[in-house]
Order: sequence, then structure tokens, then C-alpha cells
Amino acid sequence: MSLAENPEVVNLRAIAGEYDVQERFIDLAKLLVFLENAARGNYTFRLDPGFNGSDSQLVFNMAWRSRTGKMVRQR
Repeated sequence: MSLAENPEVVNLRAIAGEYDVQERFIDLAKLLVFLENAARGNYTFRLDPGFNGSDSQLVFNMAWRSRTGKMVRQR
């Protein structure tokens, strides 16, 4: 988690692929921008159909082929 000056900065950083996971302050009005930049930013964009979560969530691939990846995948 990191601090940002405002929600717009959060969205710009997310579009650039700077987060591992982000769900708060993701602006659903920017859905097309997120989808257009997903390959470049190496992320996937998923909508949360539940009523108890965020409107959207940004989740990055955490399947690293390294010692860090092995540690992240451990339960």
C-alpha cells in the first residue's frame, strides 16, 4: 500500500502497472482506459459482482519463477 496525492494519481499509477493489487479508488468511468492499457501495464482488470467489495479490482500476475515467487505462493 502506498499513499497518493489524490485518487487520480492512484488511477494513473494503476494504469502504468505500478501496483500488485489495487481496488480502492479505481475509477470505473476509466474502464476503457484500463482495458486498453492492460497488456502494456501487465495487469488484468476484473469487475467485482458482489455488493460487499469494490466496484473494480486490479490484480497482477504473481506467478514469478524465482525464490520470491515461491515464497509468495506458499500458504
